[in-house]
Amino acid sequence: MEIFQLQAPSDAFGQAMNKLMIAYNTEKLGDVGTTATLNLGLRDHNGAEVEGGLRGEIYWNWLTIYQLVIPQDVRGKGIGSRLLQNAEEFARQNGCVGVWLDTFSFQAPAFYRKRGYEEFAELSCYPNDVSRIFLRKR
Repeated sequence: MEIFQLQAPSDAFGQAMNKLMIAYNTEKLGDVGTTATLNLGLRDHNGAEVEGGLRGEIYWNWLTIYQLVIPQDVRGKGIGSRLLQNAEEFARQNGCVGVWLDTFSFQAPAFYRKRGYEEFAELSCYPNDVSRIFLRKR
């Protein structure tokens, strides 16, 4: 075996790594079950440009939310809550046991806690005095 560093990894490298990891995990955990992606976009009434939204994916009966982005000028108007409710309903419809996500301490941990999410891990000093907080809701 030779170890080498890729200076500009291609999508093919990422796909190959994912294929290897999924094969190993499936051997240990069984079939991944329902896999589905969720992409909910936000745009204003005048345009087609994406201004925010939610992106997630289901593996092993959990929905992982990768991103939830709300434009600054419409925060606090219920849009984030509606996106999260849509994601949770999507998870239920696909037989998930829960939803998990991560957020930075300066982003929205209180938003998620207010909606029933519980912290299950924290990575402090990521970076400096910022924490990366992991939350879940069953």
